[in-house]
Amino acid sequence: ARRMMICASEDVGNADPQALVVATNASLAVERVGMPTCYDKGNKEYWICTECWMSFSDAAGTHMVGYDYIDIPATDHSLEFVSAKEPTCTEDGNVAYWYCSKCNTYFSDAAATNVSSKNACTVFSPGHIFAFDEGYDATCTKDGLSDGIHCSVCGEVIQQQEVIKASGHKEVKDSAKEPTCIEEGLSEGSHCSVCGEVIKAQEVINKLPHTEEKDEAVEPTCSSTGLTEGSHCSVCGEVIQVQETVAKLPHTEVKDEAVEPTCSSTGFTEGSHCSVCGETITPQEIIAQLPHTEVIIEGKAATCTETGLSEEIYCSVCGEVIAEQKEIPALGHQYRDWMQTEESHHMARCSSCGASSTTACTKMILHLEEDKDLCFCPVCGRYDGLGTALREEGFRLDSGTQNANMLVYLLEINDEKYLIISFEKNGEIVQPEGDVIISLPEKYMSSTIEILDMDGLRTIVEAVEGKLDLNFMPEGMEPVQIVILKVS
Repeated sequence: ARRMMICASEDVGNADPQALVVATNASLAVERVGMPTCYDKGNKEYWICTECWMSFSDAAGTHMVGYDYIDIPATDHSLEFVSAKEPTCTEDGNVAYWYCSKCNTYFSDAAATNVSSKNACTVFSPGHIFAFDEGYDATCTKDGLSDGIHCSVCGEVIQQQEVIKASGHKEVKDSAKEPTCIEEGLSEGSHCSVCGEVIKAQEVINKLPHTEEKDEAVEPTCSSTGLTEGSHCSVCGEVIQVQETVAKLPHTEVKDEAVEPTCSSTGFTEGSHCSVCGETITPQEIIAQLPHTEVIIEGKAATCTETGLSEEIYCSVCGEVIAEQKEIPALGHQYRDWMQTEESHHMARCSSCGASSTTACTKMILHLEEDKDLCFCPVCGRYDGLGTALREEGFRLDSGTQNANMLVYLLEINDEKYLIISFEKNGEIVQPEGDVIISLPEKYMSSTIEILDMDGLRTIVEAVEGKLDLNFMPEGMEPVQIVILKVS
């Protein structure tokens, strides 16, 4: 019906204007009546009464009909067998199947009982499988190829390999080299800088002859060998005629007399040497120097007031002074243990000669307590003209001032004990430098000790292993000449 409508609208319609009307009515009839298929029966055109549901062959309802009139039996399949075909890289294949052109249905069996589909029957193409065709570079003399691709299954070329033309040689000059007497020369040549192929070979030029120069002969002596005449090339230095060694001459021996030793010089045994080259043949051995014959000139001891002389020693044989006589300075008096004499004076005797010396007391004001100030002489121990402090023994100086006498006095005032420590030299109080470390006697080991400064301020100090560190030059303060300790 569809094809009839198409034809009626084209050539046939031009011949008969009613052809499209007839074809359209025929299409409507097919649409309403239906056509039989391979599966389902069709039917003729008929009318049904909606009241009694009877069928009629005409619109007026005068001719009643039954299904035997209305039904059109189903047609059979028109099957076509399609054999199996393998797929290729560019085309799909298929499995074996049967196809009905009437109902456009695919079947997997000849009886048309197993319905299939076009996709199920199609074996799709896998496409090309790429294989890489490796190229190679062109050389100076051979063409190269670019990379390419082909299908490893069907062999179809996908990317064509292209020829790369040979580049040709790049000629580089090989410089000529002049021959010498030790090395051959070469003519000028050339080669390719890319592949190294020789384009023009260099030819070898023979070596030049040596320029011979004479090497003079050397006469032998008693200290060195000689040489025969020879020669060498003055250009390259190669030896042409080797110089042979000539043996040394014998020495001309001369005797070296022996020398007797003295007290001022060593001696030598007899020896010998060569009078030509001076080389020692028999070495002379040293004989030890003789001892001096000593003579002693007595010296004189120095006293407190007079200088002395040291002992002099000289050799009676050679006269050399072995120990020179020197002047010894006077010792000076060593006054110690000062004692009170008349008021405000003290006296001591020299420990060397016994001479006496009387000097005025050194007066210092001690601030022992807030109301206990007194005048004290740290040399003899006199205080306020009332009495004398006791000299304390047993204190030992471990480090500090070594060129003066350490004095320690004990003052007992109103049941309080004070130790006054200072340093004296010949009746004068000297200033110690820095820290002074003293060892305490046994009786003060367990005592509580406080340091009093010149203003009476107290500071408790502790003895470490029986030793006390006293600072006569406190930081930030004036140096002090005495240290006051309160013990309890």
